[in-house]
Amino acid sequence: MEAEKNQLPESGVRIFMNTVEAFERVRKLQARRIRNERNLSPEDLSGKYRVPYEKLQEEIRQAQMEYRAACTRSIRKATEYLSLLILCDPTDEGIDDRSETARRKFREGDGDPLLLKILTEIDNLLDEKLVR
Repeated sequence: MEAEKNQLPESGVRIFMNTVEAFERVRKLQARRIRNERNLSPEDLSGKYRVPYEKLQEEIRQAQMEYRAACTRSIRKATEYLSLLILCDPTDEGIDDRSETARRKFREGDGDPLLLKILTEIDNLLDEKLVR
């Protein structure tokens, strides 16, 4: 079976969320799990509410996989950006090429906030190096 475009081939995880959305989803699900564990006895969770509790645990596992996939995608885009920097002129003349490459990688990463932060920090480090 061929993997869909928006799916990681091995895990089957759909990658529609950016890192912030995926992180918030994990946090909300974990908060619900913690509330359930505080408010219900272990006997109720393993008996009367076993099916919904197991469903919640599966949702948490899926959300964590989506979060990992989103983070991995951002890191890969940042790594691609770093490898393309080798081709840019390291002087002031290469800044426009560097900026365009960063914008392109950011767009390819669907505007993920984590990727923006990583790309910004890389640029800040490179600018510091030019100043020294």
